[in-house]
Amino acid sequence: MIDGKNIVIRALETEDFHELWQMKNEAEIIFWEGHPFSMSYEKFKKIYTGYFESDTVLMKTIVEKETNAIIGTLKIYLDWKDRNVELGITLSKRYWGKGYGTDTIVSATEYLFNWLMIKRVQATILTTNQGSRAMFKKAGFEEEGILRQARVHNGQYTDVVMVSKINNN
Repeated sequence: MIDGKNIVIRALETEDFHELWQMKNEAEIIFWEGHPFSMSYEKFKKIYTGYFESDTVLMKTIVEKETNAIIGTLKIYLDWKDRNVELGITLSKRYWGKGYGTDTIVSATEYLFNWLMIKRVQATILTTNQGSRAMFKKAGFEEEGILRQARVHNGQYTDVVMVSKINNN
């Protein structure tokens, strides 16, 4: 468990699935994640159950401290050889713009640096996703550059920006 100011990042549990499935089917989440359709609950369960078996991808649940409400997910892609991590964060739209994303990224990054001795934490963000870019910047990440036409988003190749934070300890 990772304790932030206003959030807790905890292990994914099967009891979380229904609420997370509903979040993944919010129109804004479908748009930003680039899925052209909503996902059935059965397909969602199959995909998310697979995260219990992975040693290189960790799926975590983000919970608001005050209400204990599930507000999103944090996906951590681990590269143990090079001590690098890539983060992917999804928050339900009703929690956007309230500092929960920044709190999650700061808390997760501190944990990864201090407990797992990770050297580099990075993320790739659609260049058009100004909210995510601002969130990572507030968390102390630096933009490194643009990866041109690196991701298919809603049927079109689009650019992404690489952001990172380095552990200098």
